[in-house]
Amino acid sequence: MNDNEKKRKRLFDIYSDNLKLLNYSGLIKIDLKFGKTFICPLCLNQFSEEALDTNLSNFLTLEDVPPVAIGGSPLVLTCKSCNNTIGSQIDYHLITQMQDLEFLKGQPSSPRDARVLINEDLGVKGTLKFEGNGIYSVLISNDNNNPKIVADHISKIKKDEIVTTFFTKRKPILKEQIALAILKTGYLLMYHKLGYTYLFDKSFNYYRHILQNPKGNVNKIFFHQFKTHPISKPYDTYIMSDRREKSFFIVFRVHTKTGFSRSFGIWLPIPGFSIERSILSWQSQHITKKEIIFHSTPVSSINTVHETFNLNKFIYNS
Repeated sequence: MNDNEKKRKRLFDIYSDNLKLLNYSGLIKIDLKFGKTFICPLCLNQFSEEALDTNLSNFLTLEDVPPVAIGGSPLVLTCKSCNNTIGSQIDYHLITQMQDLEFLKGQPSSPRDARVLINEDLGVKGTLKFEGNGIYSVLISNDNNNPKIVADHISKIKKDEIVTTFFTKRKPILKEQIALAILKTGYLLMYHKLGYTYLFDKSFNYYRHILQNPKGNVNKIFFHQFKTHPISKPYDTYIMSDRREKSFFIVFRVHTKTGFSRSFGIWLPIPGFSIERSILSWQSQHITKKEIIFHSTPVSSINTVHETFNLNKFIYNS
């Protein structure tokens, strides 16, 4: 086995054992189809260990959380269909937004596709890169242009002449899709930490539906952007609690290759509590600068009965 295969097998064993434990202990009631069953956290389809075979049309893939382009790493398994479809429809928007912000903030960044106007009549394809100290560089490649035309016009550019550049037209970035990308990352980070313990509750049906159908209403997605990263770890799952309302609050950081970063916190429901009232409670406390209580979820293993029952006890008694 190579490293990728070993990691997929290890994750399959961890989460299939978690399913079996929760079913055996009575915390969930699922008719598992296989002796060792894995359920994709996004579509809830069941898979046997045979689904680790990459020759199958819909095998189990490593999912980078958040996307690897903005600092993520392979933390969970999802089926190929969900990984490819949801990733291509949603992740692009958050990744591109981060790259644009990095560029516009004047930080050294990866080159951006651009069109360069050498004179009023000619536009050639190139890449634009911020080098630092207010200096931008433009690379025009013969691979994407007519070499004779490029050479002729570049030879006519005078010293200190202003050359106009603009980003190549591309698929637009949609704020609704950015919200969905933040939701997807938070949802999978919660799954990574807590397994299937709460995943099958009806309160999560909306979130899975909206991820599978990304053109729907995103009004129930609540997240917060931090000015600075609020925790010492790259990500963690918390319980936000006051005397009446509770919710999960997942904090994570995304960053580009050059280190430009943003941090987010997203609320997800705890079964039995209203997430809308939990958000209102947080907003009220935030505005009045009252203390907001966050508890880190005390889980080191999702595959022991003791820790699973202690987690439930902690959540509903904290």
